[in-house]
Amino acid sequence: MKKLLLTAIVLGLSVAAFAQNLTVRVKAKGEDIRTVIASIFEQTGQQYVLQTSARQSLYMNLDGVTLEYAIEVISEVAELEFEKKAGVWYVRTKKPVVHTEAQSFAPAVTTVTKIDTAVLEKKVSTKLTKTSIKEVFAQFGKQTGTTIVIDKDVPLYKIDAFMYNTSLKFALERICKAAGLKYELAPGKTVRIRKA
Repeated sequence: MKKLLLTAIVLGLSVAAFAQNLTVRVKAKGEDIRTVIASIFEQTGQQYVLQTSARQSLYMNLDGVTLEYAIEVISEVAELEFEKKAGVWYVRTKKPVVHTEAQSFAPAVTTVTKIDTAVLEKKVSTKLTKTSIKEVFAQFGKQTGTTIVIDKDVPLYKIDAFMYNTSLKFALERICKAAGLKYELAPGKTVRIRKA
């Protein structure tokens, strides 16, 4: 009985050690990210749930890497979160960071801030490929000194943005039209992006 128990423990430890050292191979030439994720988990026999509507092509070549390393690389490239709970991997789109303004306790002063339409004439230049729309708008904001606020229900598309010395108005119109969004000016140097 003791010998059988000892054999079972040694076998269990061997299987656990083997599972820790499993390697995967990822060779993707434009395959859908969901297919790639399914492949790495099936190679290691891991259970997974894909809770994302991410639809993007992936180009990568990893050979003989650990599952954890492959997850780390895919997470970075595709902006996904991987979490393991009770032996099951959960894969979901990273939640965007929402910045809120600090609440001010100063007495309320009624002032009328004029909408600055000149901000739309400022020039922007970008050369971005498959970049989050949020990052593209952030680049516009930096280059023009404008605050660009994106509604939380705006999808985080990945887009190509090649602009050279064009007006902010033209850049916003092109991107918003292509993504089914619209922009509006708010008081001061603020632009709001929302669904059309």
